[in-house]
Amino acid sequence: MTAITTAKPLKFNILGRVFGNRAVTLTEKDMSLNTKKGSRVLLSFSETKRFVSVENGVFGSTLFIPNDQSFKEYKFLSKAVSLAFVDVVNKQIAYELEPYVVGL
Repeated sequence: MTAITTAKPLKFNILGRVFGNRAVTLTEKDMSLNTKKGSRVLLSFSETKRFVSVENGVFGSTLFIPNDQSFKEYKFLSKAVSLAFVDVVNKQIAYELEPYVVGL
């Protein structure tokens, strides 16, 4: 299995942009949130042992990112690419988990 590193950024819809968020982007090592104030890492692929999920709602998609014992929610995301984006993220997490699972 090879690392998945390409995906379109998951952009926020108009409501999300009103709150200052722009997009969630991927790099080889992590997932980042881009806002008007800058960028910050949301999830490091090498450190997580849980998968992300997405739910579609009336006002856009909600991205759920594992955070210790709970999940952090990011609302008002574009529905158009949210499922494909989460699929790519989860494949990358699975790639990073493979050595851990094989070693059990």
